[in-house]
Amino acid sequence: MHLTKPRLPSPAEPGARLGASVALAVVALVAGAAIAQSALALAALAVLVGAGVVLWAANQVPLLLVAGALASLVLVPLNGVPLFGLIHPGVASLLVLAVMSVAGLTPLAQPARLSIVDLGAAVVGGALLLSVPFSGQPVTETVEMTMLWGGCYLVGRALGARPRDLLVILALAGLLASPFVLPELAGQSPFRVFGYAIDVSAGSGVDEERLGGLRVQGAFSHPILFAMFLAIAAVSALTLWLTRPAGSGRRAHGWLAIGVFLVGLQVLTVSRTGWLMLTVAAAGLLLFTPGTIVRRKNVAAPVAAVLAVVLALALPTTRSLLLGTGGSAADQVSIARSTAYRTELRERIFRPGYLTTFGRRQTLIGPGRVKSIDNTYLVVGWYRGRLALVGFVIMAIGLLLRPFRVRRSPISLAVVLMAFSVLVALASVALFAQIQVLAWILFGAAATVTSRGAALAAGNRVRQRRASRASGPTAGSSPVRSAATP
Repeated sequence: MHLTKPRLPSPAEPGARLGASVALAVVALVAGAAIAQSALALAALAVLVGAGVVLWAANQVPLLLVAGALASLVLVPLNGVPLFGLIHPGVASLLVLAVMSVAGLTPLAQPARLSIVDLGAAVVGGALLLSVPFSGQPVTETVEMTMLWGGCYLVGRALGARPRDLLVILALAGLLASPFVLPELAGQSPFRVFGYAIDVSAGSGVDEERLGGLRVQGAFSHPILFAMFLAIAAVSALTLWLTRPAGSGRRAHGWLAIGVFLVGLQVLTVSRTGWLMLTVAAAGLLLFTPGTIVRRKNVAAPVAAVLAVVLALALPTTRSLLLGTGGSAADQVSIARSTAYRTELRERIFRPGYLTTFGRRQTLIGPGRVKSIDNTYLVVGWYRGRLALVGFVIMAIGLLLRPFRVRRSPISLAVVLMAFSVLVALASVALFAQIQVLAWILFGAAATVTSRGAALAAGNRVRQRRASRASGPTAGSSPVRSAATP
């Protein structure tokens, strides 16, 4: 459960020189603020001190910086923060880390080998920029969206080289979010103090009920988004437990406890999307790495999963939620209305002439004249055009093809499956608030994991051909097996 300690830079390296320069600037500003006693100077001092800390952390302990950034995103709502959330402390820290990792100023170097997922992400980014001249989308909003999505993708690209550390960070972030659910159930959301939803008519962060109970949403502004986050955190924790090294002792069972706890916490969101993501990840792990799941030491995992499914189907509330059967008449009407609403949204994507190549400027109106559109692909296709949807399709293809490359590494496979499950879930929710940060970090990490796996497999094939040409066929020889992705 320990994060890997990165290499410390020497004073002669660019990052260290940059940190020293920032430190000197802070000292000078402190002296100036003390003399002038200016509120503006003090505010600038606070900004520079924060920037200096972020720059130092990005250079010295980038994994801890990522952990801190995700912790702030769990505690401080992103929705409603100006500049598309770019000035959120967690997002700003991630953007600094992205720039420094690309520039080679951190121990998290950017892998150079490209993958199909990179191509899809590039198409999405290109579609965002092309929507400005061709459909008149706002320049400022487009630049901010591109910076947020692209920056988080680059951070994920760097973190993909340390997939186990990434899962540790995600699992602990989920655990950090758990204490704030209790006051929320009591109707005292601790996140209302941030002002993004003080007025319940604001739309985001509104208390929602389903099946006779309040749906928790944490700092994520919507129960579905919180359920997606909990599913990601739960899969991370359970994967760490399933892949625990032999002889790790009882301490490793802490990951099992965290994973089961987060799955149980997801029940309080009363969201089918989170369960869908868990199903995709579990089915993928069982399909591609059955040996990891059904080993003797892990035999409790599939048994517990089967018992959980049986229990969920036995309870009227969860059966009504998952299958749409049973429950009160009001619950049946609510579930039927939600299903019909999402079905119409999906149908609009394939309606001839509904979407254009580069997007529209007009406001998208959903069924029943509502402006809340619970389908990322419809929203992106409407405002950014069909080209952006092509990018998402390419990303999905890249993720579907690559599990075979990384199946020998359950940790890497879990990253790919979580990224793919997010793509599946985005058909039921808009991509906003903190989930867009987590989504693009996972997409970038999956791109790194798959590209590294492809490189290792290709290298093994080359070595195999060279060895066969040098020695010729021998009796009893066997082909070289592909190495596992680290």
